[in-house]
Amino acid sequence: MSAHFDLMFLSKQPQPVNPKALVVLLHGVGGSDTNLVDLAAAINSETLVVMPRGPITLGAGQYGWFRVNFTAAGPVIVEPHIADKAQLANLRAFIGHGEYDNKLPVIWAQRSDQLLSGLSVAHLTRLYPIEHGISAEMQADFVSWLQSITSGV
Repeated sequence: MSAHFDLMFLSKQPQPVNPKALVVLLHGVGGSDTNLVDLAAAINSETLVVMPRGPITLGAGQYGWFRVNFTAAGPVIVEPHIADKAQLANLRAFIGHGEYDNKLPVIWAQRSDQLLSGLSVAHLTRLYPIEHGISAEMQADFVSWLQSITSGV
């Protein structure tokens, strides 16, 4: 049995003819594929960069990958369906988060770090003295990390 699934996305232009790597940039809950265009622009031109839009419409210009119930105690998320460790073996991840984020507290970055560690997904977690967003320092760290893992490709 097969399922048909449409996913809207942007890709960095111009696309490389023979990409040496693929980077998928995922926006957060309530964001959109356009949120990461500036970050994509900083990535090496030999890398294919794809920015998919979450399939769940939460509001005008706001999308998500899963439903979140925002409560006084913080967001409540239905645990994701996660592939097994063998399928995740070649993934690499970067977690960048603001220490003073008032939309999604830093504990969620820490939980993501623990989840990826438990799944044996190689990743780097960095916290920044900012609120919710991408600082110049975060962008520079991400680009540097990306170059370090794609330099041998």
